[in-house]
Amino acid sequence: MNNTAYQMQLSPSFQYTLIACNGASPWLREFSHILQLSETQTISQNNIWYWIQNNKDDSFEKILCFIQNEYDQRLPMNNWELKDFRCLKFYMHPEVSDLICVLNEPVNEAIKYIQMYRSLQPIYKQLLCTGCLPVHAACAQLNGKGIIIAAPGNTGKSTCSRRFPKPWKSLCDDETLIMRHSNGFSLHPFPTWSDYFEQRTPSVFPVEESITCTTLFFLEQGMKDQVALLPKSEATVRLCESAKQMCSGRLRSHKKDDANYTKMMYTQIFNTACAITKNIPSYQLQATKDGKFWEHIEQVLR
Repeated sequence: MNNTAYQMQLSPSFQYTLIACNGASPWLREFSHILQLSETQTISQNNIWYWIQNNKDDSFEKILCFIQNEYDQRLPMNNWELKDFRCLKFYMHPEVSDLICVLNEPVNEAIKYIQMYRSLQPIYKQLLCTGCLPVHAACAQLNGKGIIIAAPGNTGKSTCSRRFPKPWKSLCDDETLIMRHSNGFSLHPFPTWSDYFEQRTPSVFPVEESITCTTLFFLEQGMKDQVALLPKSEATVRLCESAKQMCSGRLRSHKKDDANYTKMMYTQIFNTACAITKNIPSYQLQATKDGKFWEHIEQVLR
């Protein structure tokens, strides 16, 4: 393989190869750096093909022919379904797992990072369908025990993440993926895309790394630092809301006439949230700006 390609493997059964075509190598190289993905020379059963459309005459048939001739990948020529995000287009086919992402030439840095954020949309759909849950939450770990701190924006997730002292390790402060495994659940850090949109100092996020999920915390601002065990029913509602905050912009159907699509995805979110809160204890966390909230978390983890 002569073109740039990277592997995203979140579990043994969830793997994609991301492949750059027609000038998309710089874009994909930066995207993969943010996600800390490794280069690969192997095409998998699940591929995402990235194509920069710098010529309005580039037809979809031309893209398919390029993939077939360059990589000997025989994809269907008809019946592809289009999802148009303006700054990029996704083509999906009901008979193959390959996805084709056609990127408009980014006119500025902000558009480029919006493309990167949007390009995860079909991956989120597959994750939801396999019992995984992206949530609006910070993620941290202490001695191999992973926790999330879930909360709406401007509630204090990022502040809590910055204030964890050693030996705590903060993994991300905005988006965490809870993945289901045969023996439980794990946590994967995902990017804080707003840092890129707003040109703040960005970080990188090793999305393939995981830590065992042991406890869920739902953050509220309070007058003192404390934790309180949540009933499973309330924890499920809060976890659903956290997932909806993260997924709402990514759950629009690629079929404009499919009125049941979003409902189906929200049902899947609810079922997955029930499975998570059934097996993992959940707490309400109240944190002050100056208090040692992590000491209350540590008491729970003992």
